Amino acid sequence: MGDSVWIWPSADMDFWKINNEETSVIIKWSRNCFEDYKALSYHFYECGYKTFTDVIESGHDNIKSDMWFLTGIFLLRHSLELGLKSLLCRVLPRKRDIQDSFEDCCHDVSMLLKKYIDTGRESFLTNEIVSTFYGVFSS
Repeated sequence: MGDSVWIWPSADMDFWKINNEETSVIIKWSRNCFEDYKALSYHFYECGYKTFTDVIESGHDNIKSDMWFLTGIFLLRHSLELGLKSLLCRVLPRKRDIQDSFEDCCHDVSMLLKKYIDTGRESFLTNEIVSTFYGVFSS
C-alpha cells in the first residue's frame, strides 16, 4: 500500500472515533471567558508544538513534512487568535462588547490585535511583541 492511501480520507476514517488517551484534551467551560480562551490557546499551542516536533523528528517522511507542517502552522496561528480573544475578554467590560468584537474580527489575527490595542487598557503585551507581531502579519 503506497503513501497516497493516507492523503485522502476514506469511509472508515472518522474524526470522532479517534481515541488516544495520550493526546486527549478535556475542555470544560468555566464561564470565565478570559480563562477559557486562554486555556484553549495553550491547548492549540501545545498541539502545534507537538506536531512540529514530530515533523522535525521524522527525518525524511515526506507525508509528515508536506501535510503535517501546514497543520502545525494552523494550530499555532489559531493559538494566537484564541490568545488575543482571551485578552479582549479580559479588558472589555460587557459580554455584548466581546461578542461584537469577535463578530467584527472573526478570525483576522491582525484585526484582533488592533482591537486589543485600541481598547487603551493595560497592555499584557510588550511593545516588542506587538512590533514583531505586526512585522509578521502585516506583510
